[in-house]
Amino acid sequence: MLGAFPVRSAFTNRMCQQEEKRQRQKGGRGRPPSPCISCGSGIRPSDCDRLGVVYSIQCTLCGEMYVGETGRNVRTRLKEHQHQAIHRTRDTPWGRHMAEQHPETHLTSTQQIFKNGTILAHEQNGSTRKCREAPEIRDRRPSINTSSGRRTCRWTDR
Repeated sequence: MLGAFPVRSAFTNRMCQQEEKRQRQKGGRGRPPSPCISCGSGIRPSDCDRLGVVYSIQCTLCGEMYVGETGRNVRTRLKEHQHQAIHRTRDTPWGRHMAEQHPETHLTSTQQIFKNGTILAHEQNGSTRKCREAPEIRDRRPSINTSSGRRTCRWTDR
């Protein structure tokens, strides 16, 4: 498994190294950034800006898993998942999970919703990345995902 590493057990209010660097380059101007959601979830600080990854994360409330992929950076994608979870957007996996499994839980934008974040693969090509995501979903059987991981690709076992 690519990218396995020790995971932080608690969310910290410290910005990740990449966010601190951006703030220094701006001269400290602008609104103060929120804590880095990807670093707080366990994704290594060096990976939070990496483009083209397959990743897994778990719900901090119940431990259920989700496997996803993104061509953008992990931080941006996790912020979207967090927004969907907070607003319980039912047409998304995380929104539906929160609405159905944790309907009484009040979530805030600073609350850490994800834990045990892991980069499973790095892949820039979108089609290949989806083909690398499919067997991860099939083998891990994450309960939050809506797809079964049955995508067939030429180089994966069918």
